[in-house]
Amino acid sequence: MAGRVIADLGGIYAANGLIGLIFSAAGRVAVILAAGSAGGLSPSQMASWIFRVFFLNGLLPVLCSWLYRLPLAFFWTIPGTIIIGASSVRHEIWVPGTGGQILGRSQALKPSLAIS
Repeated sequence: MAGRVIADLGGIYAANGLIGLIFSAAGRVAVILAAGSAGGLSPSQMASWIFRVFFLNGLLPVLCSWLYRLPLAFFWTIPGTIIIGASSVRHEIWVPGTGGQILGRSQALKPSLAIS
């Protein structure tokens, strides 16, 4: 088994993984920057938003998978990002958007729990 894993490792696979990582991160960051710019957010607010997106979306699956003993994955959506950006254009507070994110995540968790 270990020999097969080592045989499957290679430069081409590492390069493909790195390209995939850069592409996925760059697309998400571009959407956040566009929504934040349209909303008139400061660079520090946009940096905070980007940090929260990547930190929480990395931490949440680990914690919930450990807690529920199920492999769970959580995603954020581009439409949700645009809604948050649009609400900041109208100078609304972020509470409705944050509440929507929490409600959406809790609803997404229910089908996973029903399987167990």
